[in-house]
Amino acid sequence: MNVKQFINSIEQLWMEVLKNVRDSIVFMDDPSAECLHWHGGLKRILDSGAISVENFSPFVKADSKIKKVVFVLMSPLAEETWKTIAIIIRANNFKNCIIISSLPSKCHSDAPDSANQIFMALENRLCNWLQSK
Repeated sequence: MNVKQFINSIEQLWMEVLKNVRDSIVFMDDPSAECLHWHGGLKRILDSGAISVENFSPFVKADSKIKKVVFVLMSPLAEETWKTIAIIIRANNFKNCIIISSLPSKCHSDAPDSANQIFMALENRLCNWLQSK
């Protein structure tokens, strides 16, 4: 793959992210924010309809009118990441949540045989948090 193909593939990935951000607060970890910096910047997400873009932190509280959250993460969805997601969801009034990860499923679990099941388990956990509010 040459440089132009590489840049085009990243561009296609960002286009998929941008399709999901309308009317949402977007939380990004540092690697995702750095990647966005080199591929259009913050303005690009805001121009796609995001209400706000925040650092992936448990200390951020959204306006109560915001019902949709999008997490853009390049970190594994391991315990610390899930703790932060849980704190953010429980502290807000979100009804809709999208998690976008740049990593394949096998990077989110220590158990090699669970790679195929990991996203279903994560989705179930997320649904429980959203419904228990």
